[in-house]
Amino acid sequence: MIFEYHLCKVLNHQAQYYKANYYCSALQTHVNDNSKSILPLHLALRVIANNQFFRGEHNNALAAYLHLIEVFPNHGDISAVYNDIGNLLKVIGRFQQSETYLLQALNLRLKSSNSMKLAQVQHSLASLYLEKKQFDLSLKYFKSALTILKSESNSYGLGLTYIGIGDAYIGKGNHQLGDSYLTKGLEFAEDLENQKMKAKIYLALAESYYQRTLYIPASNYAKNALSISKLIHDSQYQSSSLFILSKIYAASNSYKTAYEYYQTYSNIELANRDIDNRKAIEALDLTKTNFEQEYKRSELFNLNRYQALQIETMQRQSVAYNFIVFSLFIIILIFIYLNRKTKRNAQVDSLTGILNRAASISTIKAQPHNNNSEFNSILILLDLDNFKSINDGHGHPTGDLALKHVTNTISSKLGKYDIFGRLGGEEFIILLRDVDELDVKYRVESLHQAISMKSFISESNQTLKITASFSYLATSKSLHDFDDLYSILDQALYQAKQNGRDCIIDAYNDPIDLPSVVYSSTHS
Repeated sequence: MIFEYHLCKVLNHQAQYYKANYYCSALQTHVNDNSKSILPLHLALRVIANNQFFRGEHNNALAAYLHLIEVFPNHGDISAVYNDIGNLLKVIGRFQQSETYLLQALNLRLKSSNSMKLAQVQHSLASLYLEKKQFDLSLKYFKSALTILKSESNSYGLGLTYIGIGDAYIGKGNHQLGDSYLTKGLEFAEDLENQKMKAKIYLALAESYYQRTLYIPASNYAKNALSISKLIHDSQYQSSSLFILSKIYAASNSYKTAYEYYQTYSNIELANRDIDNRKAIEALDLTKTNFEQEYKRSELFNLNRYQALQIETMQRQSVAYNFIVFSLFIIILIFIYLNRKTKRNAQVDSLTGILNRAASISTIKAQPHNNNSEFNSILILLDLDNFKSINDGHGHPTGDLALKHVTNTISSKLGKYDIFGRLGGEEFIILLRDVDELDVKYRVESLHQAISMKSFISESNQTLKITASFSYLATSKSLHDFDDLYSILDQALYQAKQNGRDCIIDAYNDPIDLPSVVYSSTHS
């Protein structure tokens, strides 16, 4: 139980929530079984609830937090739990209950000598009131937190608080003052070299100028946010940047450009849902009602304004009417085509053309049980060695060429019924089906050797080679428990990296040492 607790906690703090879930679930099983342990129950429930919150299992997280309150020691500081519950309730829209818990946390922390904890809950309350559009209350708590953060010289907290104050003033309609606070926040983001914070500020400034119909500066700020989000591979900020750009260009009557931005935004939104292991969004319905709902939600074409503009330029009412009907028909046809194309591409990684993460995992889990014990399924997890050095030394386009090179090399060695997918970054998963148990090692080694033996040409016409670290396991059992198998392979792949890279680890038979950091209670 101690082991699962530390792994759950460490992986949570590393934002590896999918991996953390394996250990958090095992810890939850111990809690449900009332297993005796030297680990206090309230510590176990806290990391379990946090993991569920991070992964979007809000109802389960709320239940775990409420259980945590029941078992929390009388002498302990429960204000952090109240703060967590308040933030969770805000996310799911239960604002009144959120306010109750956050005010309880505030009352407890007013009695404490820890000023940073007080600033934290003041920031949480300010964010809640900002969400509720109670801007005066929001400013009150943001400014109280700001006073503490200045005295503590907490740059990160100051940056976030300046953003919140800026958003609140913009919400009140005082754009000039709001912009000035956002600009102060940008100074801290620059000093901290925090790209996410910079992207958030640029988006807020873009929205501020958009509300004032100042479309040129609005588009410049939105493009800055888009550039940063692409640089740090943050799909959420990239999606938000594309969406506001589509609004800006639609409002500027640049409908073609608006449509192009919205089309890219839609593709990213679909990909985001795959990454989060949620069901892919259902495409536009062919009915007029659903089309109008989708149109209203996206605000892409600002169609009412477009129709009004066309009608004003038409000399005859009948010509204008026919043109509008024809335009609507063409747009519906375009959305139908994009819907079908999106559904086809929803399972494909856009760069390499192989299965994406969600499709890989679901396909592997769905494989039937092998009734012949003499033939095995081989599950291989591979990670390209020193891939960052290729991106840094030769540029990201060469990094993309390396990924395509490895994909083509592996694909040429696979059979018709084998499965090959990209889990993300430079990590790939392979399933070889119906392999004679005598051929297992040979099949894995041949794939490993194929990568290291072949070279590719960089963007600057240099001949480069790349190697990969492999971990694999051979089994005749069902692959339905993919999460368990992935955890085993991931630990083995870590061992391969520790062994010097460009090697193969048999996850079932080779010795594996977990990194010592996961055993240390000093890591939070």
